[in-house]
Amino acid sequence: MLLTFLLFLPAAACLFWMLVFAMTASRTTTLGVLEALLFCLAVALATDAAYSTPQISFLTRSRITILSQFASPCVPAVLLMYLRKVRYRADFAPKAFIWLIIPIALFSGTFLLSSTIGLEEIAAFMERLYEEGYPVVESHRGSPLAAYFWWAFVTYRVILIGGALYLFVYCVVKRRKDKFSVRHLPGFLKEGQSLWIIELLSLLTMVFVLLLLVKIVFPWKLLQAYPWISLLFAALFLALLFIFCFTALFSARDYVTREAMDRVMRYNYDETTKAEVVEAMIGDLLEDAEDEALNRIHERIGRNLKAVDLPQAKEEDSTLAGNLFTAVANSWDDDSLLSRFQNVMLNERLFLQPGLSLSDVADKLHTNKTYISKMVNNTYNVGFPELLNILRVDYAEQYILNHRHAKQSEIAQACGFVSASSFNMIFKKVAGVTPKVWLAGHEDKESR
Repeated sequence: MLLTFLLFLPAAACLFWMLVFAMTASRTTTLGVLEALLFCLAVALATDAAYSTPQISFLTRSRITILSQFASPCVPAVLLMYLRKVRYRADFAPKAFIWLIIPIALFSGTFLLSSTIGLEEIAAFMERLYEEGYPVVESHRGSPLAAYFWWAFVTYRVILIGGALYLFVYCVVKRRKDKFSVRHLPGFLKEGQSLWIIELLSLLTMVFVLLLLVKIVFPWKLLQAYPWISLLFAALFLALLFIFCFTALFSARDYVTREAMDRVMRYNYDETTKAEVVEAMIGDLLEDAEDEALNRIHERIGRNLKAVDLPQAKEEDSTLAGNLFTAVANSWDDDSLLSRFQNVMLNERLFLQPGLSLSDVADKLHTNKTYISKMVNNTYNVGFPELLNILRVDYAEQYILNHRHAKQSEIAQACGFVSASSFNMIFKKVAGVTPKVWLAGHEDKESR
């Protein structure tokens, strides 16, 4: 009895997470697909647990075989749809559901064969097959029972293995294309670095597929002889399921940090941690909010908060790049991608690296260049090349003041420009005047 309970725990966990996601799926773009995935997975895991339980009769197994013919092949396909939904945030085209032909055909064929042969005869055949092996099939060559074996067991397994392999290859290709790496995981777990949600989900999917393939090819007779092996598989599926579903709670975001996952129950705070938790919540909301929403929040804050005296910035600190970064610096928590981006740009002065590209910054922050580009555009209302030029020109202005007799080639090299001519052209574009005219104007102000 205890063995049966433990084997069915993964299927029960699917139902639990279905209930959790049902409370929020109506307001999300991805959890609706996840509900379908969990339903198929619950049926597949339940049928697998029934096959692995010695106490369950072969007649019951012959009945659940019909269910497994539809649910199990759906799992890799729906899981692929979920990953694509998280990755591209797009609705599904009608052609995306063509794969349903496969499980429908399997289910229909198995149902018709079962109705024609009879479940009792199939149960007796399965029991003999379990005890005597493949020669039983040879003795029924040309009969409906042999057709049942090739359709409900062999074809079913080939399709299931094919779907799992396709999903695995898809994850590998996408990981290479988007520069996902297992090396990002230690930084996420130990150093609080952010990680793409899709990167974490893809990694978990690959582990799930490998575990699924091992389970499919594992000898059934061995599982019956050693129940602890089935319990081990059940425990691994259960752990993987909880990690995957917990990660899916954040799938509306582009990336996540371990600290953000630790704050998943943030609204259940006490008075001693209220200020810290609320500040973290505001930072996360600002990270996701659109400009229009931020404007409304700003107006609401202005109506509800009393005016306070804010410290004024020093005049010498009022630079173009300084104003650009200070305007948003206090709106983000220390673990956010924006905060880390500003840190490597301002404190580590990564912008001084000649030929710096989005890919270089993405590798430095263990993320994707698409996210960096989107974040820069949404935060500063300029593209990454324009922001890079602003930072370099801002630094060049300070460098010129400290090295007034330096040549333009020396200034260009010190400030990250590839040549003196590009430095002169970009400086004029950003500051409005050439470096010499700018310095002359600054000296004129000093002499007054």
